[in-house]
Amino acid sequence: MLIILRIFYIVITYLLIPVVFLHLIWKGLGNRDYWRRIGERFGFYELPPLKDVIWVHAVSVGEVQAAASLIRALLRDYPYNRVLVTTTTPTGSDRVRALFGDDVVHCYTPQDVGWSSFNRALPSSWRLNCGRIFSGSAAPAVCRLCWQARAYHPNRSGVIACS
Repeated sequence: MLIILRIFYIVITYLLIPVVFLHLIWKGLGNRDYWRRIGERFGFYELPPLKDVIWVHAVSVGEVQAAASLIRALLRDYPYNRVLVTTTTPTGSDRVRALFGDDVVHCYTPQDVGWSSFNRALPSSWRLNCGRIFSGSAAPAVCRLCWQARAYHPNRSGVIACS
């Protein structure tokens, strides 16, 4: 039954891609930042493979603020690791840049479709050491990535898992 639900979910997400694209275009009429790096929102990245990555997912401004002290501590305590911060909104992206500049790598988390390069790259060519999700509601693909990468999600018990 679980596999049927997963297939249904994947089919629905593929069917909704045009709607999501139009939604981003619409939001971009009011805030042009939605059009910048739009490829990342569909899993197309220009980032090279990263090694020894600590991943922090913070949806928007509030989660970035909540994660700021953790990110500062990670930068201080793990100077040989790269900190990857993902967000879903331009305001979250702006806040990451304002707080950390080039000290962290930032990219948008793509729409929840299995073919996106983010879903393939994060656990494989980006060698993930640990991760933390700052959101109570993460999409199923992000939850699957957490499980694959041994990352912590707030809806599950556990701690940040580092290798």
